[in-house]
Amino acid sequence: MKSFVIGRIEGIQVELHSTFVFFILFLFGLLAVFDPVNLLGSITLIVFLFTSVFFHELSHSIVSISKRIKVKKIILLPIGGMALTDNFPDKPIDEFLISIAGPLFNFAVVIVLVILVSLFDFIPFPWDFIENRLNLDFSLMHYPVFALMYVNLILGTFNLLLPALPLDGGRVWRSLLAMKFGKTNATKFVSMISKIIALILFVFAVFFGGGIILAIIAVFIYFASKYENDLQQMKSILTGITLKSIIKEEIPLLQKNLNLKELFDLMQEENVFAFVIKEKQLKYIDLELIKKVNQKNWGKTKASEISVVLPLIPVSAKAEKAMELFMATNFELIGVHSNGKLAGVIEKKEMQELFELAKAKKKKNKDSRTETVPAV
Repeated sequence: MKSFVIGRIEGIQVELHSTFVFFILFLFGLLAVFDPVNLLGSITLIVFLFTSVFFHELSHSIVSISKRIKVKKIILLPIGGMALTDNFPDKPIDEFLISIAGPLFNFAVVIVLVILVSLFDFIPFPWDFIENRLNLDFSLMHYPVFALMYVNLILGTFNLLLPALPLDGGRVWRSLLAMKFGKTNATKFVSMISKIIALILFVFAVFFGGGIILAIIAVFIYFASKYENDLQQMKSILTGITLKSIIKEEIPLLQKNLNLKELFDLMQEENVFAFVIKEKQLKYIDLELIKKVNQKNWGKTKASEISVVLPLIPVSAKAEKAMELFMATNFELIGVHSNGKLAGVIEKKEMQELFELAKAKKKKNKDSRTETVPAV
């Protein structure tokens, strides 16, 4: 599903996921028809949700950056969002600290607000909200401090206690299990649990009135957990393998800033579907990026206008890092640098072939170890 760019902070792109937008529009539609009196309170609640999700993810990002993990973007979702990085933490303790940072921020907000309303009587707060469900709804609409507290409590609890990837709870459980059983086995186990949870949430959403938002969240959890498991299994197979054999020193450079129509024709003519553009910063463009532009505008759109930053890895990097980058970007090639200069490229098809060879070799070694020697 699509995300909408809403800004940048310290070089981190902030995006609003389509499910968040759908959630807001759906809620506004219901309120406009069935409860227009509480529209202002609902807008306040949504603003608090949006703000809390943002700072939740920013907390993850700050800890990630402290661990020298570059954060590319923050995607805001109704359930907490995601901070997307160029790579995942290798050490379980780092993943634990990054994962727990978001919920800890939410719980810290709750604790601070509890202290404030306890110390200062002039802050409006519904102390009797626990008595009945209707009182809770009323409190959320008419007591802003309570609404902010409630939103942060739900966000922190849902993300931390639900042991499903890619939620914080899934990452926390994976990091703890990885300390004992290794990251590959831990990811496989937590991914399996995540899929079960996703199926339960989906059934509840469809057959027991959980709503379309919950169904979308369930689908998201199912495929995101599958992606993380697939990536980790691939990295496990590629561990320790060098990239030397698949680095191409012949770089497909785009010599002129062609328009997209000219570039498309060039791609067909040379049977090359991805190019590197040398500017102040190395850029990348491929057929998929061209397809995102309306074909009517190809003649007046230059390649440099839609190009993106070329992902780079050092020439000494191992194969698992390259696979991680390919999975994160879905690009046709990535750059390889040596001493700050572009030394070559790695194509996705070559990376896939290297993976298949490594997989076959690992299977052969495993089979040879399990073979029994016949008695003499």
